[in-house]
Amino acid sequence: MKLVVLGAQSLDDLQGLVETHFPDIPNDDAETPQDAAEDSSAHETVFPADCLPLRVDFEPVRETRHLMVLWPVPATRPHFEARPTHYLSHLIGHEGPGSLLAHLKDDGLADGLTAGTSYSFDAFSIFKVTIKLTEFGAEHPGKVLAALYRCVAACLRRRKQPLHKQKQGKKPPPERPVAEKAKRKSRPGGQGICF
Repeated sequence: MKLVVLGAQSLDDLQGLVETHFPDIPNDDAETPQDAAEDSSAHETVFPADCLPLRVDFEPVRETRHLMVLWPVPATRPHFEARPTHYLSHLIGHEGPGSLLAHLKDDGLADGLTAGTSYSFDAFSIFKVTIKLTEFGAEHPGKVLAALYRCVAACLRRRKQPLHKQKQGKKPPPERPVAEKAKRKSRPGGQGICF
């Protein structure tokens, strides 16, 4: 369990608020699985093999049609500066001609798509693809999944090329000053995942 407290108060004041309002939550001094992050197979044991793949359908309160696919992947936190899943998220989430989304739109299956690391923990990360389905797409999720897995297979084949050859002709975006990065607003709850 995690608790994120964000405020303009001093650290001592914030700690006092937490101790006052959450005294019944025991501190078991549980160890974090730091060693698991070093083990490249740690992501394979996050979910028991006999429970995957798992499909969960639910009836939403309001009309919404989304297909979310999540994969456990090796920990990305130790490599945060290299952003190892960033390139994959761009390949899958690309919206131009020839992209997965363009194909899904042409077939009337989807209206939108996002891809990227959803959660990053010490021992593993979760890579998530969310596809906003049309009514037709919601009726044919197998077609959407088949297209997604063809795209993932193509990305895996493509990764065998050296990265510098894949991005040939493209210059990296200029690095923004730290002050500009700090101005960006973010959700406090999301920051708790990063600590």
